[in-house]
Amino acid sequence: MIFERSKAERRILWFLSWCTGVPAYYVIHLTDLTVFDVYRVHEQGELENFDRMNRDQYVAFIRGL
Repeated sequence: MIFERSKAERRILWFLSWCTGVPAYYVIHLTDLTVFDVYRVHEQGELENFDRMNRDQYVAFIRGL
């Protein structure tokens, strides 16, 4: 359900990513911030390359951008 509700936002995110030449990511996380599902946003907001990360992995991912 979350993917259907977020379709418009993902399309906007992809457009901004395309205009700036910067990769875009869509992240879904648990309320307690212990698990992060990270997706790469591609054309028209399509998602691919899902990675599940814990907090330390996500911090390293963000720092590596």
